[in-house]
Amino acid sequence: MMPLLFCCEDGEWVEPSNTVYFKRHVATGDYQQTKGIRSEKRIPTGKLFGLRKYDLIQTDKGIGFVKGKRSSGYFAIDNILGETITTSLNVKKNMVRLSARTTTLTQLMEGGDSSCT
Repeated sequence: MMPLLFCCEDGEWVEPSNTVYFKRHVATGDYQQTKGIRSEKRIPTGKLFGLRKYDLIQTDKGIGFVKGKRSSGYFAIDNILGETITTSLNVKKNMVRLSARTTTLTQLMEGGDSSCT
């Protein structure tokens, strides 16, 4: 693999790192407020058990973002690429909120291929 050349002096090379950050932009709010044929059922859009959608949390299953909330306390957790970590996780036990949601989600991925094509 040939090293990448950036703003360097003659003969100076920069080795690429194996650390890769992934970024994803999400909507500011939850725009679907109701569901049902005649909008008879309201969807909870705020915090539920101290968590909002797209909060970064750490559990015994792994680190991921809150994808779906249930009023029973079981949440769906995904990583930044959209891959499901778990579809039903009880957040009342062994859960740590690492950061609140923002419109730009970032997650560190180790060992990624950092070569340019």
